[in-house]
Amino acid sequence: MNWTRGFLILLALAVSGCATMPTGPTVAALPGPGKPFEVFQADDQACRQWALQQIGGASPSQTANQNLATGAAVGTLAGAGLGALVGSASGHAGAGAAIGAGAGLLTGTAVASGPAASSEYQLQRRYDITYQQCMYAKGNQIPGAGYSQPPPGEAPPPAGYGPPPPEDAPPPYAFAAPPDVVPIPGTYAYFVPGIGMDVLFYQGYWYRPFRGRWYSAQFYNGPWIYVPGPRVPHVLLSLPPGWRRVPRGYRPIAHAELQKNWQRWERERHWEEHR
Repeated sequence: MNWTRGFLILLALAVSGCATMPTGPTVAALPGPGKPFEVFQADDQACRQWALQQIGGASPSQTANQNLATGAAVGTLAGAGLGALVGSASGHAGAGAAIGAGAGLLTGTAVASGPAASSEYQLQRRYDITYQQCMYAKGNQIPGAGYSQPPPGEAPPPAGYGPPPPEDAPPPYAFAAPPDVVPIPGTYAYFVPGIGMDVLFYQGYWYRPFRGRWYSAQFYNGPWIYVPGPRVPHVLLSLPPGWRRVPRGYRPIAHAELQKNWQRWERERHWEEHR
């Protein structure tokens, strides 16, 4: 059928417009002092693979494009079905299906493009943080996240943005067990209550403010990696007053429950309806 052929052409055009992003890290890493470049290359490849595994085995752009293509296809099929029903009433089911498919494709692509771009950004961010932590753990240097002093004659960066001196690194905290968390209303960030310091969870990573700077970790007990000010999630810099108090109607959430459900809760706006 001609409308089927047209549908395939439209779908191909939509998918061809998908956004692309680097399939590797968007952050830099340098060899540790005295480390041979060949060893650094091996570290880089291992950390790229590790970071990719932590976001599901697909690059950020592949995941986003898949989301976009799925939205376009679903919209097209739904539009074609509705158009065929309308067209059949006037004896032109094929033409109705073609018109509906075109409209559905445009609508499906438009609706899916926002979530696709958002997921692409979040996946790239998670990939970058995991890559940095892996490279740092292997003894390599992360520009802007190390502990080296500025070159002679260069002014130190403002507090909270520059690399901290070694004595300012946050001390480890020994959790007796994986911690429960409490949601912070309106943010989809979570905090660990009752431990005497601030440890927060947001979009797959743990964050910890310490002496005016922010640190991030893949696990609740570290290791903690310095996060330059511009890379700290905005939501953590604008938490509501009194966020350290457990809100009325909320309950502590077990660590395993958080890890399993946080993405779905945020996607479905769970905390707006369930308290």
